[in-house]
Amino acid sequence: MPRTKPGEYLVVARRGHLVNRGEAANAHLLPGTAWVKVPGTQLESAFEMTQETKDGIPLRFKGIVIWRIVRPEVAATLFDFSRGEGASAISALLTQSSLGELRDLVSRMTMLECIEQRKTTMTGAVKAALEALVGQGGEGWGISIEVVQVAQVYIVDSGLRLQLEAGTRNEIKVTSERAELQAEETVKLAVINSERRIQREALETERQKAALEEEKLALAASIQRRKERESLETERTKAEVERGKLELRVAAEREALEAEAPVARLRHEAALAALRATLEELGLEAEKSRLEVERDFASKRAEHGLALEMLPLEQRPLLADAASKVLNGARLSVYGEDSRLMAALEPLLETLGQALLGKGEVGV
Repeated sequence: MPRTKPGEYLVVARRGHLVNRGEAANAHLLPGTAWVKVPGTQLESAFEMTQETKDGIPLRFKGIVIWRIVRPEVAATLFDFSRGEGASAISALLTQSSLGELRDLVSRMTMLECIEQRKTTMTGAVKAALEALVGQGGEGWGISIEVVQVAQVYIVDSGLRLQLEAGTRNEIKVTSERAELQAEETVKLAVINSERRIQREALETERQKAALEEEKLALAASIQRRKERESLETERTKAEVERGKLELRVAAEREALEAEAPVARLRHEAALAALRATLEELGLEAEKSRLEVERDFASKRAEHGLALEMLPLEQRPLLADAASKVLNGARLSVYGEDSRLMAALEPLLETLGQALLGKGEVGV
């Protein structure tokens, strides 16, 4: 009774055909039935060679191929797994095919191309050749190519390798220095661009601030004008209200005056009549008082008149005595026709004579 492990297929012959009984299978077979165990895990085939390039430089190549049997019944038909040599045969064929394809490709490429294109052109060419050999999708050999890689390419001649390494190092150094210069230039350009951008942003910010300030000023001016208009409207409204109130008050007073006019006229006429009566009464009282005063002072006036008439008579001796003393002790002499002294004394003498004669007599 054959038994397989995980990662191992059991292929049994039935009626002239090979049948896959599966992985980790356990089967009861009739005596004389042929069967084989086919590995189902990933297998690796390594290849290595030395080949001169197109420019005559020997290079050493190393690579690997990772493959797996996906149709064990097909692989068991083509390769003998009864003695455990089927996988080795497949690996050898894959290795020889890879080396053949790689030799043909390297002979047509330069050293630099081989080094630079080992993971692209060379690996792709080897994989394409193997897939064409074994078939795709398990057809053909019943296997699947999982990975193909040209892992290493290096120079066989040590002296040439040192020279190339020196040149490479110099080139790398130059490249590095150039990269550093380019990096510095890039940094400087970035700094300049950053400063310019900052300046532009600062200018834009200032411009926006200025625009905002202008908007604020315009808004403040608009608000102020609106407040002034509202204030004017309010004052105008107040004035209109006050004017309306005044007109209403004037109208009310006019109506009141018009309503009270007849009464006021009658009151005025009555007051005038009362005043006239009062004036008449006052006139009569004044006339009465005047008559009473004249009556009271008539006797006094008569007494005063008599006293005035008697005064010259009573003062006559005194006047004569005063006149006699005017020229008392004076010696007068009059010569010729010069009568100026007499003319000066004539009014005095006349007045004295009149006083002596009496006022009434002088008037006669």
